[in-house]
Amino acid sequence: MIGALNDARTYTTRFPEGGHSLDPGSPFERICDLLEPICPPEAAKPLTKYAAHEDDHFRKHAAITLGNIGTAECINPMIVLLDDDDDYVRSYAMMGIERGIDANRGGEQFLGAMFPAIEALLDRRDGSVSDDAPKLLLSIDRERAIPLMLSDRFFSHTNRHLHYIIEAFNECGIQIPHDKLLPLLATLEPLIGDYPHDYDFAAGLIAYSHNPDADAESFLAKRMDSTNEKVAVAAAEGLSILSGVTDPSGFVFTLLDERGWAKLTKPQQHYYAVLIYDAEVNNGGHSQYFVNSSGDSYETALEGLSAIGAKNRAAILTDAVQLFGKSGPSTDNDKRHEQITGFSRGQDAQLDALDSRYYDCDEITEALLSSYALANRDHFSKRK
Repeated sequence: MIGALNDARTYTTRFPEGGHSLDPGSPFERICDLLEPICPPEAAKPLTKYAAHEDDHFRKHAAITLGNIGTAECINPMIVLLDDDDDYVRSYAMMGIERGIDANRGGEQFLGAMFPAIEALLDRRDGSVSDDAPKLLLSIDRERAIPLMLSDRFFSHTNRHLHYIIEAFNECGIQIPHDKLLPLLATLEPLIGDYPHDYDFAAGLIAYSHNPDADAESFLAKRMDSTNEKVAVAAAEGLSILSGVTDPSGFVFTLLDERGWAKLTKPQQHYYAVLIYDAEVNNGGHSQYFVNSSGDSYETALEGLSAIGAKNRAAILTDAVQLFGKSGPSTDNDKRHEQITGFSRGQDAQLDALDSRYYDCDEITEALLSSYALANRDHFSKRK
């Protein structure tokens, strides 16, 4: 494979467009894929010339492989790749470094040189940086990264990537000091009508729940009525975290796998059925919901919508059920599929109209589910 990297044909050959999306786009990409499990240091030198290739396809795969190798010889090309004009190249470079860290590659010299190059991405003004940069800095050197990301340069409402920094802290279990967090929340709240400040404020609410003071509960409770969906959902989630209900959906999915549907409590069944109904309809409408096996639990979803206080969404599902006639949708997936395929054009049009009503509904299902889990906390924590 290393020898093939030096072949002139590898540097110039691209496969024609139109293949499967998972097929390699070039022999070079395939070689990089094959090298990934071992990432031999000897591959670094021949890979270096691909880091300067005029085609971003070659630079992407050079970036992910060089980052994965993580030797001193990779430092200079990786610094260039992390500053590439193409956002995918920079993203692939960070993914490569992350893979190298996970595989216990990436020496101290290499990672130390990568730190300032990744630091520059924390507030790069092109909208392309995801949560990779702050998480990667924390992986490389947590003690160095925390004060850096809490500095006035990065921990500011003027940084359009602020929410990624806060989310990285939340995910890594790092508490943000009140003297940094609370003034930021006060600055952000009047700005939540503008993206990304709603994301910033929402992430900040979760951070507050991870490091609460005496005012945290009342502060979060007041924001549950926000008309901004991101904020309302985060406030509800924050209150759940304060009460020890940290991951109700994960908790219910685990119980379902371990015990089966019949062994779930009624609140757990309500939560699951509503969660799946909402996800299916938002993804592909009511027709997708009823065609899939998720529609087997439509009766529980209807009960659950009422239980969580989503009266308008419950009315929409009721109208959808009535389209199936007096007997309603079959609880057998195959039979229900036959019912759907037998719908008239008029019934299809009515189902489409119900989709539109659902999308226009202002009830925030995710926030209502969080509140429901909080109200029934014994059913969504390990204490039960």
